[in-house]
Amino acid sequence: MAARWERVAASAEIVALNGEWSGCMAEAGFADLTTVDDAQQELYTGWSTVQGWSDPEYTALAESWDWGARPDGPPAPEPDAAAVADFTAKEIAQAVADLGCQDQIDYSSRALAIDHADQQEFVDQHRDELEAWVEAAAEARSR
Repeated sequence: MAARWERVAASAEIVALNGEWSGCMAEAGFADLTTVDDAQQELYTGWSTVQGWSDPEYTALAESWDWGARPDGPPAPEPDAAAVADFTAKEIAQAVADLGCQDQIDYSSRALAIDHADQQEFVDQHRDELEAWVEAAAEARSR
């Protein structure tokens, strides 16, 4: 399944669709994003940074922590309120732009159609194997 998902993500159709989305996002002020997944990952990484989880001092503390004696872990880092507010404003603006761009180009429906076409191609290529698997599974359940 992972190989199939990777194949779909790398397909010319999805690459073109992401290009349309990326162009829309650039017009909305988010020129560094190339795919919907990149946009999500960028926010996850940014939030982790703002929260202090990737701070070298906190990382060193967590790595040297005696987890056996104190399994609750070290106290969570205390994020800077201004950094949280700045990140929140960026996150909201990016999310609104993302939703608008996806809606504008009908991203979800088109991506789903591309995925379904790939699934159908897989079924067509492996129909005999799949039918044999169904028979074997049905036989195993009847025992």
